[in-house]
Amino acid sequence: MLENILKKKVIIVGLGNTMKGDDGAGPLLVGMLKDKTETPCINAGVSPENYVGKIAGENPQAVLLVDAADMGMSPGKWRILMPEEIAKTGFTTHDLSPGIFMTYLRSRINADIYLLGIQPENVSMGAVMSGRVKKAICDIAERIKEVLNARDASYKANNNGDI
Repeated sequence: MLENILKKKVIIVGLGNTMKGDDGAGPLLVGMLKDKTETPCINAGVSPENYVGKIAGENPQAVLLVDAADMGMSPGKWRILMPEEIAKTGFTTHDLSPGIFMTYLRSRINADIYLLGIQPENVSMGAVMSGRVKKAICDIAERIKEVLNARDASYKANNNGDI
């Protein structure tokens, strides 16, 4: 499913608090992707509502939010969640829950919206990111870069070098 999302004109938005260990998964992933692909990447931290205008301005076909989410899985495991599944996930550390944010964003833009949820191990204030979550983020970043760079190269080849 991730590859299908990335084939669209997508924007990647990292959510999370970097001072709370694994909750910094979204910002870390965005940091690994920024300037490594043509795809816009935003670190929205704990207040994604402040970035709605910037997200809408990109006129995306899809928005991929990335956040730590308690899904009852092993730490570092991840999956793509649809808006209707968000209410089934556990905690949130944000001013606005991802589910409410997704609903609000959908009312402002005509795009498919997804959450790449990563199961955290430790989200305590002052904790460092766990090794399992960091490894998962590195693996996901590499996978995303491969798909996006192949997509962009194909598009450029078919459109005289323009994206």
